[in-house]
Amino acid sequence: MRRALGAVLTAGASMAVLMAGPGMANAATASGAGAQASAPTAIRSDLNGKCLDIRGYNPNNGAQTQTWDCLNGANQHWYWDGRMIRSDLNNKCLDVTG
Repeated sequence: MRRALGAVLTAGASMAVLMAGPGMANAATASGAGAQASAPTAIRSDLNGKCLDIRGYNPNNGAQTQTWDCLNGANQHWYWDGRMIRSDLNNKCLDVTG
C-alpha cells in the first residue's frame, strides 16, 4: 500500500477528498477482513520528504490535496479505517484521480 501510494504521488496525479459514508466508525469491523483501524499519521513522500496535505484546511467534498512541508496539522494526518484512507481533518476518504 505504501509503495503504491508513493508511486502515485511521484507520478504527480491530482487527488481529491470525497464524502465519507455512513457508519465510518464501524468500517474496520464491518469489512469482515479483520483489518484494524490505524492511528492518524502523516503520509510522507520518499521523493522529497513532504507530506500529503489538504490544501488550505478545506473540509469540503472535492478538496484538493498536495504535498507540502510537514507541519503536523490535522490536514496532514491520515488513517486507515480498515477499507479506506481517511483524513483526520474531516474523516473523508482519499480518492486518487489522474
